Amino acid sequence: MNKDGAAERSPLRQQTLEDMLEVTGVRHRIFPSGSVENSRNVVMRGRFSFHNHGGLSVHCGHGVETRSLSSVAELPPGLSFNLLFRGSVDFSLGGRRHRLGARDLSPIECSGFALSRPEMMTRFTRSGAYVDKLNIFVQQSWLQQRCQSEAGRVQVQRLFARHAIPHFWAADAETESLARRLMALDAAQSFSEQLQQEQLAIELLSRCVDAFDEQLLAGDARPAALPGASDFLLKQWVDEKLRDCRGLDEIASALGVSVSTLQRKFKVLYGTTVIDYVRRRRLEIARAALIMEGLSIGEAAYLAGYNHASNFVAAFKKAFQVTPAQLVRSHRRSRKFEPG
Repeated sequence: MNKDGAAERSPLRQQTLEDMLEVTGVRHRIFPSGSVENSRNVVMRGRFSFHNHGGLSVHCGHGVETRSLSSVAELPPGLSFNLLFRGSVDFSLGGRRHRLGARDLSPIECSGFALSRPEMMTRFTRSGAYVDKLNIFVQQSWLQQRCQSEAGRVQVQRLFARHAIPHFWAADAETESLARRLMALDAAQSFSEQLQQEQLAIELLSRCVDAFDEQLLAGDARPAALPGASDFLLKQWVDEKLRDCRGLDEIASALGVSVSTLQRKFKVLYGTTVIDYVRRRRLEIARAALIMEGLSIGEAAYLAGYNHASNFVAAFKKAFQVTPAQLVRSHRRSRKFEPG
């Protein structure tokens, strides 16, 4: 295993799965159900792999789930595409439950969703369930950095116009061919094989992006005002300063601009104030910490920049329509979720 990818054959233990998930670079935590947690427990049998190509990650899975568990991750802004060959996949995204494999879309069910902001996703596995799937996840910043034209920027804006809403379609012959070739390289080891895998992943991503865009155009998802190429990164730059900078003046100073310039530009680009954005992002960071790190409400309040827990609870409920305590209780109940 290395920092760019990992592959595993039967059996797959919980600790190995956690190590492989590290490859994706997203925060995550696994919650087994029904027994005491043991990192040596076998959770799947089959072939599984994760590969990360600098913002573009590929996950292949063929096998039987041997334990019921839930895996929680805070996904960054990006596009997620699932190509399901066999079986079904149950997950929760932003508090809403979804199932892949419930539609008659032959030969491969394709689905995709866009995240315009960080979001919590919970993946449920069921003991005895078989799944054969391929997932491609591409970060929003990866796409934005490759926009070289106004038409490209328009398309990227449209792709992220609707947050956390899955769309479904059937794979065409070319998409199926690319997916099967990429699945055959799931255990790529040599430098040449890794290059081939990345090339196929980008080709497949391109087809999925176009198919997803067609779904959005059919629903008339209109983009907001179009920013310039360098402006795409403003949110990312602000995000990078959040943990080290407590106030807006510190963030502006770290970015080398005045507070007024930062406020004006952010409002024009994103339709919200930078103060509101920073406040929500800190609440989102605290939300993830409550679930994945087990922070107390007081600790989460401090992480979000609140001196009083009561103010934090009120702001949290306004942002997410649940209190921190309700969120934690809901997540604990969801670990016991058994799909019908």
